[in-house]
Amino acid sequence: MPRCYHFAVCRSSSLDHYTNTWSLFHLVETCRIRGDVLSKPEKPVELPLEVHAFWLFSENEYGVEFESRIVFAWENQTVPQTKVWTFRAQTPRLRQRLQGVTIRSVGPAVLSLEWRRKGEEAWNSTEVGWPLLVQSVATLPTEATLSLSERTK
Repeated sequence: MPRCYHFAVCRSSSLDHYTNTWSLFHLVETCRIRGDVLSKPEKPVELPLEVHAFWLFSENEYGVEFESRIVFAWENQTVPQTKVWTFRAQTPRLRQRLQGVTIRSVGPAVLSLEWRRKGEEAWNSTEVGWPLLVQSVATLPTEATLSLSERTK
């Protein structure tokens, strides 16, 4: 059975082709969203974030296709995203980069993954997750404001 041993959410990343190592930039623990954006629960918000999942496999799982999806959990509610990513284990470890996170509510939440063998019905939960605080703000600062405040520090 595959095991997700690490899970992180960031704004961007880079893969060094010489060393085959990932660098994650701007890890995200808090999202500030304009107050009117999440006013309707049936209209979630898609954020351009990256989810990085790190998996371990046993030899008998090499070559097997699996599927994963991101899950957003808050206040005893759990909603999986509809987008599903397919991946295949070829070695004992695999790094998976998923694009896009759907936010459904303001307040504390946890992002995690579910997985299954391709073609199976039931989804399995992973043991790891990423805490995320979603805050509602009246207005968001512009890029010019951000640049100015960074220079004065």
